[in-house]
Amino acid sequence: ALFEMCSAGLASAHPEMHAASLVESSVKASSGAHAMPCDPLTEIVLEEDTAQGVVYSCCPSEATWCSGCARAGLGSCQKCLGGYTSIGGHCTACVDSVGWSNYEQQNCLNASCSDYKIHGLSSNEACCKCGGGQQEATSFVYVAEPALLVSDYVRGYPVPRTAERYSLDEACELSRYGLTIDGHTGALKRARVFIQCDPSRPHWPHCEDSWELSSLGTEPFEVSCTITAHQTDSLNATATLTVRANY
Repeated sequence: ALFEMCSAGLASAHPEMHAASLVESSVKASSGAHAMPCDPLTEIVLEEDTAQGVVYSCCPSEATWCSGCARAGLGSCQKCLGGYTSIGGHCTACVDSVGWSNYEQQNCLNASCSDYKIHGLSSNEACCKCGGGQQEATSFVYVAEPALLVSDYVRGYPVPRTAERYSLDEACELSRYGLTIDGHTGALKRARVFIQCDPSRPHWPHCEDSWELSSLGTEPFEVSCTITAHQTDSLNATATLTVRANY
């Protein structure tokens, strides 16, 4: 669905509150008296305010279309949250260019999408429903479970997943503890290290180089980094990734 934005500005979308509320609602809806049958390991809970009350739906945590979505169904977002517009198959925080209208005095709600410029802006540039407007990256939080040194178990992920590409800041020291992220999903994982074959040691049937998963080590640690979600070429959001490891 396509949604006309009010002219109150991007703050009306509250994208920073949306990320935190997804974590909170997932906990409440999966454990409360009116629990949704969502799998906490693979799904996040979406909330839609209706005249009949709050309606919950489950969204695959790996799906980028969960961000900014109010209702999931049939493998896609069926309705965006207020302040978000469906752009390119994803709900994006967006506000129409204030005061824009075409020669028929139609604002973005009623105007057709085109490249025809009026006062320097076409509807494709001015209106969210046409892929324009003033867009803002959707914020997210990073959830990392405590790492267990005895098992080298790690699990961490962005909520919601908003991008197809993630990166870490240059000063990040995850690699020092044998950790990294999946650049496609942002998920935390153990790094792979190259093991060169030592020809002086006996091998069967022959000596081969190999890649192995790194160990977290034996000493408890805590490390924090800045992770960036590259939502589009121009829309980026960051969050703090913190990993704590103990026995």
